[in-house]
Amino acid sequence: CNHVEIELDGSSSAGFDSHVLTYQWLKDGAAIGSATTATYKVTEAGAYTLEVTDTENGCSAVSAALTITEEKNLPTATIADVVDKELRCNHVEIELDGSSSAGFDSHALTYQWLKDGVAIGSATTAKYKVIEAGAYTLEVTDTENGCSAVSAAVVITVDSSQPTATIADIADKELRCNNVEIELDGSSSAGFDSHALTYQWLKDGVAIGLATTATYKVTEAGAYTLEVTDTENGCSVVSAAVVITVDSSQPTATIADVSDKELRCNNVEIELDGSSSAGFDSHALTYQWLKDGVAI
Repeated sequence: CNHVEIELDGSSSAGFDSHVLTYQWLKDGAAIGSATTATYKVTEAGAYTLEVTDTENGCSAVSAALTITEEKNLPTATIADVVDKELRCNHVEIELDGSSSAGFDSHALTYQWLKDGVAIGSATTAKYKVIEAGAYTLEVTDTENGCSAVSAAVVITVDSSQPTATIADIADKELRCNNVEIELDGSSSAGFDSHALTYQWLKDGVAIGLATTATYKVTEAGAYTLEVTDTENGCSVVSAAVVITVDSSQPTATIADVSDKELRCNNVEIELDGSSSAGFDSHALTYQWLKDGVAI
């Protein structure tokens, strides 16, 4: 395969007394059409002879035969079977193995991997790690006879379909003394083609320990996101953030000073006045009086 042509040279043939010659090349005893010059390029195996004829006396002579052989035995190009031919977010590399390929009569081989029929640069060993979808073949070449063979294709597919991560809208995103807990709900998130999901809640970009269900109860201010992962292809996506704020601003509770704090027979009632108490930012207030720490 790497020596496809052999030139036979009959120019040293000679006519008697320097007579001019004509030439006819023969293969296996049969004249080859148009092969009538002193040289002939052989491309097939066979027994080749040269008949020369003296143009003056018409006498002919046939050379001894030169036997040309042919060795074009092809190697075998084989890619080992791959059970899982799909690239995924959790399966980012597939190794193709052509080491079971063999040269004729144990000849050494060279290797060239191809993707979609195009040679891959530097992919010239018996194994190749695939990271892209495509039809992969292996061309092996026998280093002794130059013959090559191409394997059957291994088709690698890819599934990088992303799930959707969604936190349900919340009307009231503010923690307060009367709203100490807000539940975030990511149950409307969905895996591609109904694949199952795993969940991880994050606060300010940091994973929250044990917060691995579809809902999470927030008790602190922060930017909360939900990362969902498709259990089949391993692909993950993070939701938009829900920003939870907190308003724990305290009101002021004030009882106006009372100059006479003693009840007597002539002072049977003392009025306490808390009207100067104030809510933060002019918020309205409710009032509860206590005696010795107990609500009245």
